[in-house]
Amino acid sequence: MTDSSTLPKARILIVDDHPNTASMLARALGQLKNPTQVMTARTGQEALEMIGNDPVDVLITDFIMPGMNGLELVEKLQGEREPAHTILITAYDSPGLAATARRLKVNDYLVKPVQPEKIITIVGRVLDGLHPIQPTTAGQPAVAHEQFNILIADDRPDNLHLLATRLSNEGYAFITAADGEETLQKLRAATPDLLLLDVNMPKKDGFEVLKEMRADPLIAHIPVIVITAARIEPKDVRFGLGLGADDYITKPFDWRELAARVRAKLRVKRAEDALRRRNRELGLLPDIGQDLSARLDVQELANITLQRTVQALNATDGYLIIFEPDGRIHFEFYTPRKDSEMLEDAKNRLISEGVVAHVVANRQTITIEDTTNDPRWVELNGGNVRSAITIPLLSRRGVLGTLTLTHSSVGYFNQDHISLMQAIASQASIAIENAQLYYVEHKRVKELVAINQITREISLFTASTELFERTPQLIQALLGYPVVSLWLTANDTLTLRSCADSSKDLPHSMLMLTPQQVAKTGQPAQTSGTMEGDASHRVVQSAVAVPLFWEAKMSGVIAIHHTRPGAFQESDRVLLETLAAQIAGALERIRLFESVEQEQRRLKAVLNSAADAILVTDSSGRLQLVNPAGELLFTDVETKLGHLLPPNHGYDELIRLLEQSRQSGSAVQNEISWPDKRTFSTLVTPIEEGGQVAVLHDVSHFKDLDRVKNEFIATATHDLKNPLTSVLGYTQLMERAGSLTPQQAEFIKRIQLAANHMNELIQNLIELARIDLGIESKHEKCNLVELVAGVADEFKMQATAKSQTLTIIPTDERPMLRVDPLRLRQVLRNLIGNAVKYTPDEGQVTVSTEIKKTLVNIHIKDTGIGIAANDLPYIFDKFYRARSDETKDIEGNGLGLAIVKAVVEQHGGKISVESTPGEGSCFSVTLPI
Repeated sequence: MTDSSTLPKARILIVDDHPNTASMLARALGQLKNPTQVMTARTGQEALEMIGNDPVDVLITDFIMPGMNGLELVEKLQGEREPAHTILITAYDSPGLAATARRLKVNDYLVKPVQPEKIITIVGRVLDGLHPIQPTTAGQPAVAHEQFNILIADDRPDNLHLLATRLSNEGYAFITAADGEETLQKLRAATPDLLLLDVNMPKKDGFEVLKEMRADPLIAHIPVIVITAARIEPKDVRFGLGLGADDYITKPFDWRELAARVRAKLRVKRAEDALRRRNRELGLLPDIGQDLSARLDVQELANITLQRTVQALNATDGYLIIFEPDGRIHFEFYTPRKDSEMLEDAKNRLISEGVVAHVVANRQTITIEDTTNDPRWVELNGGNVRSAITIPLLSRRGVLGTLTLTHSSVGYFNQDHISLMQAIASQASIAIENAQLYYVEHKRVKELVAINQITREISLFTASTELFERTPQLIQALLGYPVVSLWLTANDTLTLRSCADSSKDLPHSMLMLTPQQVAKTGQPAQTSGTMEGDASHRVVQSAVAVPLFWEAKMSGVIAIHHTRPGAFQESDRVLLETLAAQIAGALERIRLFESVEQEQRRLKAVLNSAADAILVTDSSGRLQLVNPAGELLFTDVETKLGHLLPPNHGYDELIRLLEQSRQSGSAVQNEISWPDKRTFSTLVTPIEEGGQVAVLHDVSHFKDLDRVKNEFIATATHDLKNPLTSVLGYTQLMERAGSLTPQQAEFIKRIQLAANHMNELIQNLIELARIDLGIESKHEKCNLVELVAGVADEFKMQATAKSQTLTIIPTDERPMLRVDPLRLRQVLRNLIGNAVKYTPDEGQVTVSTEIKKTLVNIHIKDTGIGIAANDLPYIFDKFYRARSDETKDIEGNGLGLAIVKAVVEQHGGKISVESTPGEGSCFSVTLPI
């Protein structure tokens, strides 16, 4: 027969986006007797790149794949790159899909689920057709596909020579033994594939050897053919077979018969060995899988995978490389030898240019038969490595890592080793990928918990110094960074504010390098490697720094440091930026808190030093704040914050004033009497939160002075009134006593004018005194509209004399008000009289009344000379008169409007004025109904 090892390797390409499916199918196809090169790809584009211009023999492709489906891949390979045989596998069967597959000359159209055995059968049939194994021609010796080793045990040298020559011609290797003890020794040392055993031998005969070897589990599986010329009786045959002989041949024998029996036993032995290997693998894989599935630590998984694989394949050394999602490379080395060590430079070369780089690039297993003449091998530990195998660990995201085993023998690793390693690698890939995902998620959860705790902690800080001092310590304790530094900038100078440093290995000049870069650019910075500070410091470190912004500018830097290069990834920068935002927010809050606290101190100082009593109540009237002056007011009862003012203790006027302001929603001002006979001018103002502020100003002293003044004015005016009446009376009598000269009559007239003016002044002073002294007025119900019309009629003659138009605008409603009609007439006479007095000839005076719900508005509008804006605030003050060219010849004493205001307010009303010089004025009186 033709040796299958001389056949060219058939190229098989498996295209499937699920790496485990492709890996499992590749292992199965590796068991074919024909030599094959099995490749795998995850996408159609990757398959096209792998094929290049060298077409594959068999294409096995899934239909549904990302980017390019299976039929599109088949169509792109039409022509020079068309495979010899195409198998399409799909889970979505349809007549249209099947028709397209036939059009594209797909040889086998399989619908999932598909058993791997079916695919193996199809591929085996295809490969037999591509490279058929030809039968040998007559006279050619048959060459065994597999080299078997046979132990010949016989004490006769001629028998040994004869059997050795025959077996050598058949292509078998052999070893010999001349006695029973030597036979047992070589069985245990060489573990041959078959034992040809003579019975009569020195030291131990064949039956003793047979009995001992069947009792030894290490060699009990070796098949035995007994060859004897002395023990040929049926009972001997039965005895030998009973001891465990697989065959029993008596001399003389036909060599062809013996050769046939040898081949038969070796076929059985080969099948049994394969079965034992399979059983061992089947027992090993679940054990490894269970061991791997119980762990979520990448380091532990790497150790277990490497150790168990090296032990299972009896390898010399093992190397496991894992590519972490964050870009780091995890390198694990295992060897049973105690004198082996890993060279760091060799690690980097293995990954960048050695066999690992080739496996990662092609995603295919590479077996190196002899490392001494293969340029892809890089010596790792100076050991005696002669053969090696590297298998990719495949995952959804690509090549997860590589597993490399070495051995001191040339060509040690066979197809069985590859299949077992691929199976272990498949399980390890799943476990390591799960562990990486768990690590990433676990790290993310820990970071979120840490950020939450840091945020909660810094939210409790009430001073910026505490924030700056403790934040680096919190970050170091909760996130585990070795060094955390916080820097502040002032006048373009970067200053270290605080630092949490557990290593103490980095000097200040080295810590400052990365933060300085951030301070210059205002952007985050990440550095790694050998850093040069000042002339005396040059160390290796990693650092990440991000800016701190507050008050709309970069005001600081937060940074993390490590003495190991490459210690930080992009995720650390993102995390640090999140913390920087939290720190900036906390600082803004602290600054606001500090400003509020400062304002509170100022307010407290103002309240404590204020002479006026200040009370603050909430929306329900409960006291919220009382300054020291306010506390002194309540001598007979204890005032407590959060309680209402006690009624029926002399504070009812204040309580009513607070209630009035609360209901009206506006400021209320009035004078109230206190139980100790003091008088307070009280202003109650609503605040936004629904409460009120009451300010009580003690005006008792001013009230006493005002009372004395009013009493003096009342007395003086009373004393002046009698003489003045006599003067007026005598001037009138002089006119009746006799004739007067014109000059005398003029003098008498001037005396009367002056006396009348003086009398009017005295009357006004008496009226003001009465109002100020609180002399009770007489209120009664009256029709306000009729009262207004009656007073207006009194001035029609004066208006007519000045050719003025006096208009009274009536209203349909007739409100009845409880007022003092005498004083209200006095108000209207003052206002209408002033309008007529200060309006030029041919001017207009309009008196109108309007009703608005609970209020009555009386408007007296004229087209007179008007009032200047700077005079308006003072026209209701006593004795105040606006001075202008238009008013210098108009008589008045400045008391009329003061009386008007006092009377209106005595009735619970208000008076206001709007005026434009040269256009006129409008006085408005508002009274409650």
